[in-house]
Amino acid sequence: RGVLARGVLRAPWGMDASALDSPPWGPDAAVPRVVLVLAVALAVLALAKAVERSVDVHGVYRTPADLVPARSRGPPRSRLVDPDVMPPPFPNGWWPVAQSVDVPRLGLRVEAALGRVVVLFREADGTPRCTDAYCPHLGANLGVGGRVTPSGTLACGYHGWEFCGATGECTHVPGVEDTRLPRGAKIRAYPVVERAGLLLAWFHADGEAPSYEPPALPPGLVRQVHTRHEVGSHVCEIPENGADVAHLHALHADFVVPWLDRVMRHKWTATWAADGHSSRVRIVEKLVLCGADLPDWLDVVAEGRQVGPSVVVLRIQLPLVGALYLVETVLALKPLLQRVEHTFWSPWWMPRLVAVLLAWATIRQFERDVPIWSSKVYLPRPLLVSSDGPIQRFRAWFRQFSS
Repeated sequence: RGVLARGVLRAPWGMDASALDSPPWGPDAAVPRVVLVLAVALAVLALAKAVERSVDVHGVYRTPADLVPARSRGPPRSRLVDPDVMPPPFPNGWWPVAQSVDVPRLGLRVEAALGRVVVLFREADGTPRCTDAYCPHLGANLGVGGRVTPSGTLACGYHGWEFCGATGECTHVPGVEDTRLPRGAKIRAYPVVERAGLLLAWFHADGEAPSYEPPALPPGLVRQVHTRHEVGSHVCEIPENGADVAHLHALHADFVVPWLDRVMRHKWTATWAADGHSSRVRIVEKLVLCGADLPDWLDVVAEGRQVGPSVVVLRIQLPLVGALYLVETVLALKPLLQRVEHTFWSPWWMPRLVAVLLAWATIRQFERDVPIWSSKVYLPRPLLVSSDGPIQRFRAWFRQFSS
């Protein structure tokens, strides 16, 4: 009732209008801090009821119908991949080909990655493997009807040929002596490591060995919420957001709850710096209520690093609650089609509802970028101004993963 139809704040009955000239949480506060905290807490709990319905029992986020569709249609036909304009579409590095929980022991999974199809599986001791999907015999997909043998080899479901997951070499052909196996009976095998709840496979255009280590998470964290989107853009466009400071003020200033954006907004500050194979980012989100900044102790601070072309780990410090971790990954499926995943991790003692709320707010912001990424073109020489941030430095850093 204190807000007119035009959004002008007026003094409620019995309150001095001059009290509205200063924020209600300063040293001469018209409203005690405890009242402010209780009001925020009640608003968060009310919002949580609706948000909780968007996350199923397995921690997968379901996009509400009123949001931007999570799955984009991909790039329009006019956006051709021009090697003279765009960077190589499949940079060298560790790529998140699957979530660890999606590949059980002795289980198989077929995935698209970097313009090819691969098979992921685990040996009996849990060791993850990744190979090309097609059998050199007659081209059968090893992940369709295939199986993992007790000895840890990958057996084709078509004729029973077996392949070593570590080297890709054919180790057995039914009806043929092992000493007389056909030459060239081999599939490509990729180095695989398991970090941060991911199965990461090493791809290099020139076949070189891994040159850096992927990031890991601190021990004792619990996987809470996982989201997945497909975005029609070049792979470098998405992590470039971390260095694009100006877009935060234009695209992400409106509050994540639409019916509150008249009185509450987001205010951002961000820094980005290169550090070898990784880059570091720090983002501070401040809430603005009725034009006045809320106290610093209510800020949300995200600090983290991107390692290689595809993996970002952020530590997000929430006010009054503690720190959670967000693992954001990008997997290039095609030259202009990316799979982006967000996985939220929290300490074992933290209520799952905290991660659910953070995931909901994060995805609301992320989905503001999706239609822009999926319709823009890549400009090798953009017209930049001083307030844009270190975009060119990011691109120079990112080029080290191309060959």
